[in-house]
Amino acid sequence: MRDSTAHCPSCGRVDLDVLVSRERVHEELQLRRQFFAERIDGYVDDAEQKDAADVARGNTAEILICRDCDILVRREEHPPRFETDHYEAFAMERMLRAHIDAYRHKESMLRPLLRRGARVVEVGSYVGGFLHVASEWGWNAIGVDIGHDTSHFARAHGYTTRDGPLEECHFARRSFDGVFIWNCFEQIADPKRLLAEVRRIVKPRGILVIRTPNARFYTSTHDLTLLGHANLLGFPHLYGYTLASLNRLVESCGFQPVAQHGDSHIDPRIRPLTVSAKREAARMANPLRSSWIEATFLHAKAAEVAMPEKTTIRRARKDKAEGKAPTTQAGEFVREEIEHVRRGKHGARSTKQAIAIGLSKARRSGVDLPAPKNASASTRYSAEHALRRRGKKTSARRSSAVRGALKREGHSAASKSALARQAHTTARKRGAAARHRAAVKGARTRKRQSH
Repeated sequence: MRDSTAHCPSCGRVDLDVLVSRERVHEELQLRRQFFAERIDGYVDDAEQKDAADVARGNTAEILICRDCDILVRREEHPPRFETDHYEAFAMERMLRAHIDAYRHKESMLRPLLRRGARVVEVGSYVGGFLHVASEWGWNAIGVDIGHDTSHFARAHGYTTRDGPLEECHFARRSFDGVFIWNCFEQIADPKRLLAEVRRIVKPRGILVIRTPNARFYTSTHDLTLLGHANLLGFPHLYGYTLASLNRLVESCGFQPVAQHGDSHIDPRIRPLTVSAKREAARMANPLRSSWIEATFLHAKAAEVAMPEKTTIRRARKDKAEGKAPTTQAGEFVREEIEHVRRGKHGARSTKQAIAIGLSKARRSGVDLPAPKNASASTRYSAEHALRRRGKKTSARRSSAVRGALKREGHSAASKSALARQAHTTARKRGAAARHRAAVKGARTRKRQSH
């Protein structure tokens, strides 16, 4: 029976396809323990296997995929409780030193993002490695972590840390310059709820940085040794994002991507690797740099979400100069709208609604496109109203309301299958003669140069 809790975090779909069977995941988890047993230097007890061979999501499960969003979903019978995940103090001490070293190496990329004195919050602050380095850079950093052991450990070392989810901390609105979500975004059951809270507490033009495993690396890599060094054997994560699917999800919550790059796994280093294992990892350094994603986003202003892109307007004007029909010019705006839905800037209730939004943008931008002769009264009124409003800005309150409504909709309306269904439905309604006339007209106006 299908588990209704296994759903896509972006579009909410539950009819997901099985990508990796339970048997295969079980086999990978067994190989994971063998992988570390062969490469860790010396005897390793249970406490020293935390976050390496022993992981919170180490039970047998299926890995599903949402074909529309390209997101991986782990379906397991008994989800773990991270709050009670136990760590020994000596293991956390070693992890703290390893993480401080890792974040210090990121100084050239991260430190220029914010001024000295900036107020930042880290979601999933773990043992406090980033909080330590952020204070070295002059940032005022606060950690949030649901793990009791790790939060207690971080506070004992002088790092300001709160227990529980970010949404329950009740930070003031627009009180942070930046939010960092390191190595835990893929474990968040409701990422949209988290991102909504992030947008509430971060200042306009503030930044959001997310580091998460690269689902594309997992699905395309057949070298088990590479997967082992990337900490992806058995895929011990709830969700898996590609760069495109991560951008779509985060953009749908009001952020704009500004920088993305590949990265490698941060080894907790509770126990050192053997010399041969270190050499093996060094030989694989180049492919391992794409095993994780590190992405920076900017809190988008309202106007930046709603306006047509300049490149779209330029394409439409070029089409007009070449003598192409108004429908072709409007097609540029429809294409933009479909792409926005696919990238997750907002959703749409149906493919028809997405197309209608694009046509309205076209008319407001100056495309002389009247309503079809057989259109309904409401469609004719909408088209005439948009033509009358060409060149005029919509009120901020109305734009905000429309954006808010669209962001609550799904993104499957822009899938290839949905677009194909819409095209077939429209073609059947028009009839063979009408389709022939449209084809002749298209051929006549496709590339007619003006003289």
